[in-house]
Amino acid sequence: MPIRLRILSCVLLLAVVATASAQPLVIRADRMLDVERGEIVRPAVVVVEEGRIQRVNPAQTPAGAETVDLGDMTLLPGLMDMHTHLMLDLTPNMQLRMVTETTPEWTIRGVVNARTTLWVLLTAVGVLLVLTCANVANLQLATAGSREKDLAVRIALG
Repeated sequence: MPIRLRILSCVLLLAVVATASAQPLVIRADRMLDVERGEIVRPAVVVVEEGRIQRVNPAQTPAGAETVDLGDMTLLPGLMDMHTHLMLDLTPNMQLRMVTETTPEWTIRGVVNARTTLWVLLTAVGVLLVLTCANVANLQLATAGSREKDLAVRIALG
């Protein structure tokens, strides 16, 4: 495993530990990409509290915070790794298939996995909509039940 990947893994682990203990974590590095201004900022200091980035290059760091110095590294605060490997699946012979299958076979696997992923997302959205409709219907029934006497008086008055 490359040294930078090891360091990043350690920082992520420290961030999780810091979240569990609610102690602030200060991460220092040589530089940081500021995407709002489109420039590299030197030096870089990021304060993580309760698992979230709270401050970037603050004037003062929190007292008693755990500090991690990454040295000659570049920070990308807020960047999330959202990529996926649609061509891969977790089967016992996956590594063998990586070198024996052709590009069309890989493409078919990617399409099948993408379709499966989209069906899962569609199902999740459907379940969410059903729950929302059930909650709205329950709210309407509760409101109608509480207004029954009010409606009876209005009908009686004409």
